[in-house]
Parts: sequence; C-alpha cells; structure tokens
Amino acid sequence: MPTTNRNGLNFGVLDAAISRTAQSLVEHAKLLDAHGYDCLWVPSDRADLLYDITNKIKHLKFGVCCNARDGNAMSMAETLLGLHKKAPGRIHIGLNATGDQSQIATVIEKLQAILPPTITLSVLSQASPAGAQLAGVNKLGLMSIAATTLGGFNAIAPSWDVYQRNRGDSSADRHTWGLAGPGHIAATRKTAYQQVEQGLSRWIEHLRETQQVNLISKGDDPAKSLVTNGIAVIGTPTDAIKQIRRLRKASGGFGCFLQTVHGWADEQSTIRS
Repeated sequence: MPTTNRNGLNFGVLDAAISRTAQSLVEHAKLLDAHGYDCLWVPSDRADLLYDITNKIKHLKFGVCCNARDGNAMSMAETLLGLHKKAPGRIHIGLNATGDQSQIATVIEKLQAILPPTITLSVLSQASPAGAQLAGVNKLGLMSIAATTLGGFNAIAPSWDVYQRNRGDSSADRHTWGLAGPGHIAATRKTAYQQVEQGLSRWIEHLRETQQVNLISKGDDPAKSLVTNGIAVIGTPTDAIKQIRRLRKASGGFGCFLQTVHGWADEQSTIRS
C-alpha cells in the first residue's frame, strides 16, 4: 500500500503481537523500510530491540508505546535518548493516557524537560476524551489507537474537536494525527480468513482472560464478527483501502494510518500482510 498512491497519508505498523523474537522484528523492520512505510511502533518492553534495528534501517521512524507511570516513563526516556543518538529525528514516544490525569501531566512535564524537541511526544488516546484533552493542553501529538473499535470509532470526530479546543490556538495540524486499527491482508478474503483462523481465536481469548475485553459475542465467528463491525480488516488490499476511506470520512482527515499487527497469522503470512 505505501508504495502506491498515498493520497497525502503516511503509513506505519503498530506491532502488538503477543510474542515477537528480536530477529523477526529486525526482518519486519527491514521489509517495512524497503516498501516505503514511514514508521514502526513497538511496546515499551521491546524498545531495547530497536538498538540493533536502527543500525540496519536508514529511513524508517520508530515509536515506543509507554505507560505514563512516572518510573516507567522516565526509564524509557533514558532508552529513547540512547536511540536518538543512533537515529536522530526518527524517535517517537507515545504515552498511554489511561490513569490519573494530574499524575500523567506531571510525567509529561518531566519528559519535556529532558527530551530534545527532535524526539516527538504524543498521547495515545482510546475512546475517552481524556487523552485528546491531555494532548491538546500540553500541545503534544495525538494518536487514536483504538480508532476502529465501536467506542473508538464513534469518538474519532469528537476527539479532534476536544484536542483542537484544548490547544487554545490555531496550530493543530491534522497531518500529525495518527489513527490505528488491526488488520491482516492477503491476496483473497478466503486466504486471509484461513490464515488468521487459529491465531485470532487465541488473541480474542487472551484479551478476554487478561483484560476482560469481549470483542465478540460468544459463539460468533471471530473473523466475520470483527469485519462486520468494522473493528478489523481481514481481506484484500481493496478492503484495507475501504477501511481507510471510512476513517477519513469519520475523522474529517488525519495524517498517518497504523496497521495494528497482533500476530494472528504465522510469521511469513504476517510479514506479507
């Protein structure tokens, strides 16, 4: 997709696979870089793996998703400063806005004091307006990481309104706004469904057991349910384009689409996706 007509969009991957080896992450990053993707985001517990990747990748930007707890965020800042020396201007940190807002605001203030302006700082927002408000007040970037969930999709347009209003100026730029949604792409819809059949069921069960999140009703076909409700793209590149157009219409415009990768399929199928 990124090597074709972008229509003003940047593209990236939010790698949220439950398990990922260092080598597979390196290979994934090389492939994204070769195919013109703009960025790769990883959870904070994989940030150390980026040290090796930055030596092998020349253009791809890297983002780290971090909980905004004081100790976690400040420790991650040290890691990001090290990465910044190896890949200046290509490091991004995203703070999860879930939790006590005054505490998160304090962490943001500390981070802004020690991070150079070339390390981009954004707030990771879900369905609640709190993330957009926090990003706006502190004039940070905004990433809607649950844009395709039922609650997240309905919150897209209100989130930008909250963000823009809380910035208190006219500098809000939709091009800096990122939206994320899960998907798995193959040559045909049938192939895509077959490739995710087992892994998707395990992922849904993992969410149910560890986070008490029920994305589908008991007894429903996982893939069909997620696709029907617009939560995920499981199909062809044409299906992915339709999802992006749906998000652009709902949002009024944004700058970057992140394909959230959960490792539903085997590694090679996931990389081709």
